[in-house]
This record gives sequence, C-alpha cells and structure tokens, in this order.
Amino acid sequence: MEHEGLRVRVKGDELIKRLVVRSEHYRKLAKIQARKRESLERVKGQIADEMREMDPKGEVQALEEAAIQTMVSSGSSASYAQRTINYARRGDFLKFVADHIDPNDSFLLDEEDLRRYEVLEDGIPGWLR
Repeated sequence: MEHEGLRVRVKGDELIKRLVVRSEHYRKLAKIQARKRESLERVKGQIADEMREMDPKGEVQALEEAAIQTMVSSGSSASYAQRTINYARRGDFLKFVADHIDPNDSFLLDEEDLRRYEVLEDGIPGWLR
C-alpha cells in the first residue's frame, strides 16, 4: 500500500498532556509580560515624579518629558500589553483544544498539526521549527 506523506499517531491522553504543558507555558509568559509592563509604568512614574521635584516651576519639563519618551517609549508598554494578550490567547486556545479531546481516541497528526498544536515543542528538532 502506498501512502502520501507521513502522519504520526498520537494517543489522546498524551496529546492532552502536551497541550496542557504548552498552555501553562503561555500563561506563564503572559504573567511575565504583564509584570514587565507594570514595572515599566512604575519606572516611568518615578522618573516623572523626580523631574517634578527637580523642576518645580516646570521650566525644563517639556524637554525632559521628551527625553523620557525617547528613553522609555510608550510603545514599549503597549508592546508588553499586546504580548500579554497574545500569550494569554494562545494559552487559552491550547487549553480549549486539550479540554475537548477524548483521551481514549488516537489522532493522526501531520507536520502542520505538530507545529500548530506545538505537540513536540519541548523536544522538537530545530529543522522542524
């Protein structure tokens, strides 16, 4: 019998375990990004407070605010926020899939499936990434 392509049979219970591990990984990444954003916002606030103390009349405030925006851009904060959302969504997606797999079934997965669901992510060969 001739076959087209290669598919790997994966038991449902193993697939669930792998998806849950990847989901938890993304949820941890989301928390890390949220903490980075909070830290950045805190630092920006501290710098602004220190500037007000050094320049109570606001004579050089505009110049210093421009320097702060250059040094700690608001885009960085937005980028952390977007990464937080993206990681959380990916984690939720993988968890949803894991929750809807019958552990007693088997699944034939091709290379695209292995990538999409990150089945081999912890031990995936570099050429397959």
